[in-house]
Amino acid sequence: MASSIKGVVDTLGAIFEVAVDDQVVGRNPVKAESVKPPAPARKKVVPWTLGQVAAMAAALGELYGPMVFLSAGCAHRPGELFGVAVEDLDFLGRMVHVNRQVRLIGRRLVSSPPKRGKTRTVPLPESLGLRLSAHIAQHPPVEVTLPWVEKGKPGSDLVTVELLFSGPNGAALHRNTFNHTWRVSFERAGIVASPARGERRKSHREPGCHVLWHTAASAWRGTGVDIRTIAEYLGHADPGLRSGHTHT
Repeated sequence: MASSIKGVVDTLGAIFEVAVDDQVVGRNPVKAESVKPPAPARKKVVPWTLGQVAAMAAALGELYGPMVFLSAGCAHRPGELFGVAVEDLDFLGRMVHVNRQVRLIGRRLVSSPPKRGKTRTVPLPESLGLRLSAHIAQHPPVEVTLPWVEKGKPGSDLVTVELLFSGPNGAALHRNTFNHTWRVSFERAGIVASPARGERRKSHREPGCHVLWHTAASAWRGTGVDIRTIAEYLGHADPGLRSGHTHT
């Protein structure tokens, strides 16, 4: 495997470094430009079934459950889920505008453009629109003010939006806190993910929220959406769908 070979190369390189220091050899051949360890194989992500999506949404509860359907239906990344606001939803036109994400810089929560700095517009399925409308009626959006990122740091400009999903104290969701909620809910949901082709089943597999992003891509491909359009919906710079993972 590529990862095993890389481990051997790294160990061999460390041995040669010691040999160079001890003047046993003149140089470390592992550092030569011609030596290129194989890149680690991309991890295969198996999209969830509708049943698994529903199970995870139920486990998260009525406060956060709709986030699962939103990500699986519109390909929101975790930070983009934290940043989705009422103004981003066009129920009449059945579209969702992905305009921002909430993320951490140091220990501060900030608003920033979506990944790669590209806003995008994604179709909103009718069933998802009804689900989000019901959520808004039951849990009114919370007005949250956060600094907008400038040059990679929290800037002086403040942005106020009505977030669909917020923490129990009315603040924007914190990545670390939500990750814990996700893990607990995943255990409660009892989801057993199918192994990717050629991969052994793992009994304690715990996909992160990013699996839903892949689920949306898989669903669009299944309905015949062309690859370039899917790339636009996912927020990719090109239609290659390169994200460090592969779809199956």
